Amino acid sequence: MAILFSAVGIRAGDAELKFLVGGIPKELEDLEKNVRVENLLIDQSDDVKVSVQASAYRWGVGADTNATWDDLLRIMIQMEENPNFLSEKCDHVEDVNFSFDWSQQELFGLKMEEVL
Repeated sequence: MAILFSAVGIRAGDAELKFLVGGIPKELEDLEKNVRVENLLIDQSDDVKVSVQASAYRWGVGADTNATWDDLLRIMIQMEENPNFLSEKCDHVEDVNFSFDWSQQELFGLKMEEVL
């Protein structure tokens, strides 16, 4: 079994966030219910263009399965112990870039999960 995950970077205005997720996010909906992303967006007081860069990796062999939280924790430990973990132990699958416009004004009358 191969574990599929992505190293994600998000920039919204002056705020920046980096984290790992299972699978390959290709649009905002793929990051919904991610508390870190929700908090980053909620903290934006102005309308901003949000850019997302994701580098997808495969760790292991066999059929791909999206990384679980436990898998992501193991990957983070591996990355701390070996700064070259991604280049030495994982296969780069693809890079994904997308962006979207974010406005707090659009939140009025909507539940957060309807927006994210």
